[in-house]
Amino acid sequence: YRSGFRYYPMLDFRDENVRKILILIIPVFLGRMVFDINLMVDRYLGSGLATGTVTCLNNAYKLNLLVNSVIVTSVGTTIFPRLAKLTKEGDMTAVKRTLHTSLGSMSIFLIPIALAMVVLANPIVSVAFGRGEFTLEKVTITAQAMQF
Repeated sequence: YRSGFRYYPMLDFRDENVRKILILIIPVFLGRMVFDINLMVDRYLGSGLATGTVTCLNNAYKLNLLVNSVIVTSVGTTIFPRLAKLTKEGDMTAVKRTLHTSLGSMSIFLIPIALAMVVLANPIVSVAFGRGEFTLEKVTITAQAMQF
């Protein structure tokens, strides 16, 4: 600033890199939009049911999101630099191999966890939320939502 440099933000849609980013954003945007619409529909349907049903749906969502946050985000964050490097080098065979290995590794963890969450839904919800105003009925509703 003292030497006379001034930053002026500029977005040039004619730039090839900007166009590539905008094209790559489309699937992310659509996926997020579908996810948010699904959450809205869940809350809308839940609001017409018994008192506390929306809370049960939100709690089931939080438990499912926990698995995603811990495993998928960790693996994704770990492999992203390697994928970026391999892509920059143009080694698409190594990119495919890395993705294949990473997805296989995630599956080794996610499939048993998903099965455990279905089979042990009641105990998991009881440990996580079963206290105070959160009755056995709410535990059952949350566990059913988590299973689905």
